[in-house]
Amino acid sequence: MSPRNMKRLKELLLVLLILGVGNFLFFSKVLTSCGVFVAGDYGGSDFTDFFLSVKYFLNQSFQEKKLPLWSAQMGGGFPLLDEGQVQAFFPLNLLFLIFPFYFVSSLSFLLPVFLSGLSFYFFLRTLKLGFLSCLFGAIAYSFSAPLILHLKHPPITSTIIFLPLELALIFRFLETKKGQILVLLSLFMGLKFLAGSPQLAILFTLFSGCFFLFLGLVNSTFPRKKALIHGELLKTLFRLILSFLLVSLLGMALASLQLFPTFSLLLISERTQSFSFEEMKKFSLIAKSLTTFLIPYSLENPARLPAYFELGKYPFFWETNLYVGVLTFIFGVFGFLLLGKNKVISFFLFSFLITLLLAFGPNTPAGFLFRLPFFKGFRVPGRFLTLSCFSLVTVSSFFFEFLFYQQLPKFIKSWAKILAVLAISALVLDLFYFGFNYNSAVLAEDFEKPPKAVSFLKEARKTEDPFSERVFSYNYVRAYNFILIYNRGWQKNPEVFLSYQEMLPPNSNLLYNLSSTIPYAGMRIGRSLILNQLLFDSVFARYLQEPASVHPGLVNLLKLSNTKYFLSPVPIKAKGLKQIFAVRSPYRDLNYKLYQVENVLPRVFIVPKAKYLDSLQAIQQELIKENFDPKTWVFIEEPNRWGNSDSTFGSQVEIIKNEDENLSLKADLVDKGFLVLADTFHQNWKAKVDGKETKILRANLNFRAIPLSAGQHTVEFFYDPQPLKTGAKISLVAFIIWLGLFLLMII
Repeated sequence: MSPRNMKRLKELLLVLLILGVGNFLFFSKVLTSCGVFVAGDYGGSDFTDFFLSVKYFLNQSFQEKKLPLWSAQMGGGFPLLDEGQVQAFFPLNLLFLIFPFYFVSSLSFLLPVFLSGLSFYFFLRTLKLGFLSCLFGAIAYSFSAPLILHLKHPPITSTIIFLPLELALIFRFLETKKGQILVLLSLFMGLKFLAGSPQLAILFTLFSGCFFLFLGLVNSTFPRKKALIHGELLKTLFRLILSFLLVSLLGMALASLQLFPTFSLLLISERTQSFSFEEMKKFSLIAKSLTTFLIPYSLENPARLPAYFELGKYPFFWETNLYVGVLTFIFGVFGFLLLGKNKVISFFLFSFLITLLLAFGPNTPAGFLFRLPFFKGFRVPGRFLTLSCFSLVTVSSFFFEFLFYQQLPKFIKSWAKILAVLAISALVLDLFYFGFNYNSAVLAEDFEKPPKAVSFLKEARKTEDPFSERVFSYNYVRAYNFILIYNRGWQKNPEVFLSYQEMLPPNSNLLYNLSSTIPYAGMRIGRSLILNQLLFDSVFARYLQEPASVHPGLVNLLKLSNTKYFLSPVPIKAKGLKQIFAVRSPYRDLNYKLYQVENVLPRVFIVPKAKYLDSLQAIQQELIKENFDPKTWVFIEEPNRWGNSDSTFGSQVEIIKNEDENLSLKADLVDKGFLVLADTFHQNWKAKVDGKETKILRANLNFRAIPLSAGQHTVEFFYDPQPLKTGAKISLVAFIIWLGLFLLMII
């Protein structure tokens, strides 16, 4: 090995050691105590409410050697793999096959931070910066606000890993013109889309494309005037655009096994509607947010709230924070002095300003952009800050190089390395002070203990079917906010999350093998969301200690959705609801009451009559009527050509096979009727009656129904994910093409 390569190897090993030790110390609260990482939001915790629960389901699926296609326990049924954030195909999740669940869940926070720092180091090294400058940038990037404040969102932190790698490969390709680099770039693009944040992945792809075009044009050697006359500039631009499009398409084709299912869910989700400006403003910068460049908690600190906290006064903290370290910001500002001296610096200075402007969303005159087709899908304009901070750290690293290796006076040049190390040390202390206590941990053994209400339910439930007798958690958001404000955040007392678990927030039921009525996800099925809203709107509670007013149709909605248990932080008085258990919390005015819904309908039942309703509004109005009888009528969305009967009294249906993706039934009808299954309607579900495939009707807004004639029948519901199958075929073909290209380029 040459001395130069030996030196680079030693530097790489040193970077691995520094980043490894730094990450271990930063996450020591979790790693040394076998803890569960917790970080809050307003109204709940994306980590404990969603990511921990779905990763548990992923872990269980992997142990059973299958994919997490559909969870029947999650909100009456949910296409979990389609949602994408479970990261079913992301390589890091293979660790679930090797290590215990809670250990891997902790690693899912540490590894993206470590790998992001390492990839940023490679990026700066590719740009020919010195070792200490690269180390400075790697530390600033990996412990900056976009990563540390989003640790509760593993798909975001996992996606961030790939941006520096993409830009490094682009720079290297344009420098060497080696085709295998583009082939490798397509692989990283594919992995980026498997990380679980498609919107951020698209944003990074566009950014990489701009970098590719910019460097490709400025590196071209043709004379400018002659190029314009002969069209050389346009030809070069066309070749660059075509090259990047082909690379991007190959990368997306590699990820098609995830992208196709995600797109199919998008088409039926609430995301088909563009977001209002008011919604976007919650996640956009305001002028005061700029103070977080120097003082990260200048506006608020959710982990440590003041005595009088006004919820919603400022945009969401973790989406609009700009902190990358005081030194990083100062060096970045002085980096403007280098404008024009280096084409890469010029690109990142302009990209910093443009993405910072876009992060203001509708709060600037440029807000009209968010009415355009592409931008109006951005619910969180603050995500542009990921690119702003990336650009700022890059420019700062260049100025670090300029300052300590080029501009120091001669009499202290011998001290350059010492001064550079001191600057890096100051940055480390600064970023540790910023982020170390923001995220907390609780002992895994404490988190594994089932809440008291769950322990009671385990004994009270009279069925062996884990997918039936669902639990509806009402006003869990209000309970969480009460606990959060009462404790002034979670920094001093991370056990607030344990108390909050008593409300059994949506998806946490997966940890305890129970079924919930409502799901919590980044993309929810539109009809499921409407049903959830009907349930929430049927109860109104002004104060926690006062009985809530209840719409007369609430109990019918609970009955037909197979919801047997109603958990609430406020007292409920309604006919058909009976309190069976209560949990006293350590907080005054907050106690949890568990109610049982009387005469709840089973998960699958027979009704004699079906009524066609031609609008969503009509269905909703009928469902919440007090006199609606779900035992007699089912509402369908196409004309009833099968006819009704007077009664199906005495008809029976029995569950024979009961799995997440397969349900077999035996039905015996005394007269023709409709079999109603109180599970979420989804186009991937198919049905067979007596071995012949039959159409599933959308029933009661979001459930399923099948018309049956009198007599005995065998009915089978099975999950058939066609988008996944199509995407997998495309991914397989793309991988064969990719492998062939890679081998060809190497040879």
